[in-house]
Amino acid sequence: MNEEEIQDILEELHLVRPEILQPKAKKLFEAIMSIADERDELQQENKQLKEDYNKVVHEATAFESKVYELEERINKILDFINAWKKEEMFEVSMIDLMQIEEWLKGDPNDKTNKENN
Repeated sequence: MNEEEIQDILEELHLVRPEILQPKAKKLFEAIMSIADERDELQQENKQLKEDYNKVVHEATAFESKVYELEERINKILDFINAWKKEEMFEVSMIDLMQIEEWLKGDPNDKTNKENN
């Protein structure tokens, strides 16, 4: 049976008046309806789990993106420090400090800050 056939039968069963059934038929009817209800609950739970999974995947992707941006910023700082070491520049000018401070305070989502650095 496919999903459509099952649904048609369940819809027909909802029209049945259980009080007119004989005891064995009534017991079978109740079992079928109980299974159908459980199936509906499991389908709803499965749908919710899929939605939760997609949400977690989305959040993990966003987090991974933030980590990548922070890694880029750290690498730029390390490159800047290594450039100082190569040039044996031990004195830091006020402009350099201001640039570093501005860059560190910058919003990683701010595209203009990235383009300027």
